[in-house]
This record gives sequence, C-alpha cells and structure tokens, in this order.
Amino acid sequence: MTPPLCPKHKKPMTECDGQFGPFFGCPEYPRCDMIAKRRPDGSAGPFSDKPTREWRKQAHEVFDAIWKDGRFTRSEAYAWMGKMMRMHSSKAHIESFDISQCRKLIGLVKMGVGIPPAPAQDGSGHGEPQRN
Repeated sequence: MTPPLCPKHKKPMTECDGQFGPFFGCPEYPRCDMIAKRRPDGSAGPFSDKPTREWRKQAHEVFDAIWKDGRFTRSEAYAWMGKMMRMHSSKAHIESFDISQCRKLIGLVKMGVGIPPAPAQDGSGHGEPQRN
C-alpha cells in the first residue's frame, strides 16, 4: 500500500512504530509533527498535528467522564455526541475531530446540555448526603 502524503508538505509519510502502535509520520519531522495512525488494514487514520492531538486528548477526558460515571452507557454517550455535534453517530469519533470540534464538544459537556445528572455517590439515589 502506498503511504499517505503529509497534508502540509505533500511528501510520502514514513511508517513508524510508537508507544501507541504503528503510525505514519511526516519525513520533515521534527519541523513537522503531522502523523496519522496506521489502521490494521494498512490505511491511514485521520491526520493530526501536536496541538490537535492535545485537544483530542482533552476532549476525550471530558467526554469519557459522562459514560464512565454512569450518566450514559458508552453507546448512549456517542449517540448524544452525534446529536449535539449535528453529525451521524457513525461519524462521531473524537479521533477525527479538528480543534474547533473538540472545543465545541468540551463546552457542551461542561454546560451539561442534554446530559442527565451524575448518579449520587451515597447510594441513596439522591444527591443529598445521608444523615444519621
């Protein structure tokens, strides 16, 4: 399979092995930090530079909390994301978001738009602390 071209330099990217698996990197590194994950079929995933990767990481941390704490199932959370981001749920993947989409998602989660309240921590089903 032909390696993808760096979207900034239009040069064939180099296949590399990294901490999180195989990826394609720009041959102009470190001047250019553009990468794309290598999928199991050998194709390239979405391209990203370092600032985009940092925003995606932050968006994932904020977003994942709404299903990990039980407010949604994981599937429900992704369906919510698709609806709120006005995209089909099959396209609602943070790995393909640009910085503005990450910012929008973080804002929606932090505002709590359409998100049920977090479950009570006291086990009573109510948000008030138990009193004895």
